[in-house]
Amino acid sequence: MRHESANSRSAAEVLAKVDPDTEVVGIDEGQFFDNELVSVANELAQRGVRVIIAGLDQDYTGKPWEPMPQLLAIAEYITKTHAICMKCGQPANYTQRTFESEERVALVAKACTKRAAANALFRTPMLPPYIPTEAQKFFFPWHNSVAATS
Repeated sequence: MRHESANSRSAAEVLAKVDPDTEVVGIDEGQFFDNELVSVANELAQRGVRVIIAGLDQDYTGKPWEPMPQLLAIAEYITKTHAICMKCGQPANYTQRTFESEERVALVAKACTKRAAANALFRTPMLPPYIPTEAQKFFFPWHNSVAATS
């Protein structure tokens, strides 16, 4: 079974694109949406729509990343997953930048610009950039594109 997906730049745009007979709405990268995402999720849920939102709950400095904390507070169910630390192999609750920038969200081309980091390594100096192998570029084509980093 295939389902149509669409890009949206704001929570209001998500709401406008949902048809009346929609049963499930999935939103990825929820941290990049405005705070209106909370009211949109509530409105859809009140209509009987199942709303699934994925996103980072913290930025690269470890600070809560809006609107995710508010979404976590009102969610009926939460599944929090962890990546694997790229340095020590332990479960990673944080992302760590591999380049210098004061911007919360920065666009950088060519190399992956963030890595999963375990608690013990989160505050360590920046890791060197991750440069994917040719095989990784083949199997994971997003390695070849511009990446938004947290």
